[in-house]
Parts: sequence; C-alpha cells; structure tokens
Amino acid sequence: MMSRDLVARLDEASPTQLSTEELSHLLENAETLREENTSVCGTVRILRLGELYLVQEQTPVRGLLLRSRPTLEAAVAFVEKRLQTYEKMWDG
Repeated sequence: MMSRDLVARLDEASPTQLSTEELSHLLENAETLREENTSVCGTVRILRLGELYLVQEQTPVRGLLLRSRPTLEAAVAFVEKRLQTYEKMWDG
C-alpha cells in the first residue's frame, strides 16, 4: 500500500519527500540498481519499482527525496550529473 501512495505522490510532484519509514519500505520492495555514497550528501540510489525508475537521494540537510525518471538511461544520467556536482563541491 505504501508503495502505491508513493507512486501517486510522484505522479503529482517529483521530487517528493520521503520519511525514513517510507525509504525503508521502498528499499524492501524495490530493486536497487545502483547505490553511490556521495561523501557530500549521503547516498544516492537508482531503484526499480515495477516499471518505474526512481532516484533516491539526500538533501544537504539529510532530508530524503525521491524522483521519478522515465527510463533507466535518464536515471543514470541524472545520477552522473549529480555525482559530478558533488565531486566539484568536494574539490572546492
């Protein structure tokens, strides 16, 4: 049920905020395709939930966000761009 609620929220707004409980439930029910520790803003993940490709990340203040992407390629491109940004931040 919680997964359907998340999908409905993503249909209304992407990104959407997640609680730690929702993230735990999502990780139990989705396939993790990629997981990266950013060293700046926690972990960023690419998840597949049924036919949906999702990107889960943390904000600089450790809030949890979930974004929907239309394809795996779009999710990978988003994560790569995010990691490049974090790399620049890390390098100063």
